[in-house]
Amino acid sequence: MTDTPASETASCDHCGLPVPRSRLRRGGEASAFCCFGCHIVQQMVRAGENDQDGTATSPLMLRLGMGVFLAMNIMAFSGFFYSQQVYGNGGSDSPAGSLLASVFSYLLLLLCTLVIVLLGGPLIGETLGTMTVRNQSGSRRPWAWRIDVNSLILMGVLAAFVLSAVNTVRGSGHLYYDTAAMILVLVTLGGYLDARAKRKAAASGESLLASLPSAVTVRLETGESEMQVAAVEPGRIVRVRPGETIAIDGDVVEGTSHVDESVLTGESRHRVVSESSRVLAGAMNMDGLLWVRASSKQGERVIDQVKRLLEEARRRQPAIQRTADRIASMFVPLVMLLAGGVLLWHTLRGDAGAGLFTSLSVLLISCPCALGLAAPLACYNALARASRHGMLVDSPATLEKLASIGAILFDKTGTLTRGRMTVSHIVVAEYILPDDAISLAASLESASNHPIASAIVDFAKGRGLNIPSPQQARVLPGLGIAGVISDRMLRLGSLALAQQTGAAEDPLLLLTSEDTAVYLLEGSRALARFTLADESRPEAAQVLSSLRSVGMTIRVLTGDDTGPAQQLAALLNVDVLSRLLPGDKVAHLESERRVRKCKIAFVGDGINDAPVMGAADVGIAVGNATDLARQAGHVHLMGEGLDRLPFLFALARDAVRRVRMNLLWAFGYNAIGLTLATMGLLSPIFAASSMVVSSLLIVWTSSRPWREDNNSDGATEFNTLAGVLSPSSLYGAASGAS
Repeated sequence: MTDTPASETASCDHCGLPVPRSRLRRGGEASAFCCFGCHIVQQMVRAGENDQDGTATSPLMLRLGMGVFLAMNIMAFSGFFYSQQVYGNGGSDSPAGSLLASVFSYLLLLLCTLVIVLLGGPLIGETLGTMTVRNQSGSRRPWAWRIDVNSLILMGVLAAFVLSAVNTVRGSGHLYYDTAAMILVLVTLGGYLDARAKRKAAASGESLLASLPSAVTVRLETGESEMQVAAVEPGRIVRVRPGETIAIDGDVVEGTSHVDESVLTGESRHRVVSESSRVLAGAMNMDGLLWVRASSKQGERVIDQVKRLLEEARRRQPAIQRTADRIASMFVPLVMLLAGGVLLWHTLRGDAGAGLFTSLSVLLISCPCALGLAAPLACYNALARASRHGMLVDSPATLEKLASIGAILFDKTGTLTRGRMTVSHIVVAEYILPDDAISLAASLESASNHPIASAIVDFAKGRGLNIPSPQQARVLPGLGIAGVISDRMLRLGSLALAQQTGAAEDPLLLLTSEDTAVYLLEGSRALARFTLADESRPEAAQVLSSLRSVGMTIRVLTGDDTGPAQQLAALLNVDVLSRLLPGDKVAHLESERRVRKCKIAFVGDGINDAPVMGAADVGIAVGNATDLARQAGHVHLMGEGLDRLPFLFALARDAVRRVRMNLLWAFGYNAIGLTLATMGLLSPIFAASSMVVSSLLIVWTSSRPWREDNNSDGATEFNTLAGVLSPSSLYGAASGAS
């Protein structure tokens, strides 16, 4: 798949999401973590192969527990001073009461100091950029002050602590030890929960290979032997017993069985495989013994490519997130100025304590973290969900484009039709025998994997004919194939190819048929005419109907003849343009884009589809597409059939809707919260709690499913979502995505 113009940045060492622009160091070097939560969890949890769920603890986790215990004691002892404020000084005017207040205040100073040492240390290190000071080479990185939300929290905590300590020494004034301690506990605990949730949401790519066996049994000349999967080279024959997961990509050489490929394609129905069938690593062998010849080694399997694609997509940022990052980078300095202005205003009025309390609330209620999480988490969850349904999307930028597609152009053969064509009729010239014509045609087509080629080769094999290997074989995109056989330069292809060679008046070209026809040509002579039949995919009509229901324009572009094209048009009630070369398809796509002024997707599977697929806003390669088509496209539907196509567009639109909901919440929360905090209507502890809840809400909104993911019926899921999100609101909201 081709790269899309998406911004790439460093990924977080803990959750794998992109590191926000605001956390980039001078000189462009990125921090290893996207947030304070991921940073501290990396120390709390010894993440590794045996700790995918993050259950192992470290001394830092014990520090969090001790910090919570001390903070609860601080709250209990602070009750003494709150009771004095509510009920009056009472006995505190007596020497015993004054002594008790002094003892409690110094005890609170000690306990709060311990909390700051235990939980404030990581926050200070994060703010100074020294929490993780070693890079990948092991050398220490220089620290640098980082102005972000952690700076705001640290300033507020230290201000509350210092003022309380001064008042303790003076023996008068309010104490804010409970506020400072609880803020540290809430921020640390909230960051921990936030980071764990993000890691869980972004763990799909890591768990993809977890179920694959590490060793397999291979067939050798001397017998059978166990071998590590990493050592299995292409050509090795591997045994797969019933109930085992297939560990390699390859072709079945012996045995018959049902395989479950749901982990790769999302298809719940089992597929029957036998000799010559293609199987992929990750599929489950259900009920028969199979011997499979490996076609690729570890690291080059389809499932390895899926994992790499998910990891690459996770590092890319959609355009809407880059805007949010720029806003977040300006947000923190503005909040600091606002907090300073509030403190100054109250101080000038003679109430510095109230000013500190209010400015602390202003610092804590602000949450640019939500802005940083809004797009990456929602997009990556959509990409992972698409992968579980057998749809590989190469980047969040492609997801944004899918959400705003207004027209879809389809290829015909192998896309809307089964692509399993059969030879229905042959007409040969009087100077060549039918079997000779079939053998020559099959020889040329043996160098191609087009559905027509497979039909002719299978037809020749069925008649037991010899199929010689062609020389200098080359594909003529959109026309056919050419090659040399027994010193004869031959071509096999469409009517357009025959007309180009000067055979326009040949009697074989004057025959009419509504089915697909290809011609075996030698010079300007037509040696034979092969008539082939194909049938549309059974789900094609339902898929096109589902796409039309949300306002998408559908059209089919094909290089096939007019007869088969019109048959398909009548069957599926769709506009079909026939006899188009690859360049004609590209020109038509550009024309559609100018006229409709919308983004256009192209769905195809062949070599001749690669140019138009690359020219489309989104190219979608279906089923067993050629390597060139997959490389030119941005999305690959791995399973047979088109039933996942409506689900793909619904999923993209839902992801964009979630991103915008997240951003709306983040902006709205900060606007309302800062207003209330500036007015002195929020306490610092409530502000800190709200900041944590805001980030967790973004995680939940981005991760929650809108329908059970175990349903692989894409059209049904699409229609269900379309009932909740009307076409006008969906299409209108998405049309601005770039």
